Amino acid sequence: MANRTLTSLINPPSINRHLYFSSLVGSLLFMKLDQPVIETLLSWSNAHSDNPLADDELQRAIVSVSKSADRKQRAHG
Repeated sequence: MANRTLTSLINPPSINRHLYFSSLVGSLLFMKLDQPVIETLLSWSNAHSDNPLADDELQRAIVSVSKSADRKQRAHG
C-alpha cells in the first residue's frame, strides 16, 4: 500500500483531483503520517499536476478528510 500511495504522488491526474487528493490523505493518515508531512507531500504532488488545485482547495480537502478520520477514530477507538 505504501509503495502504491507514494508512487501515485508522482503522477497526479488532471481530472477528479478532489477525489484523488482526498483518497491520498486517507491513505497517508492510515499509514500514520503526521499532518505537516501529508501537507508537504500533497502540495508537492499538486504543484506537479497538469491541472493543479488552488492551494486553498487542497488545504480544505486535507482538513476535511483529516477531521473525518479523527471523528471515526474517536468513535471506534
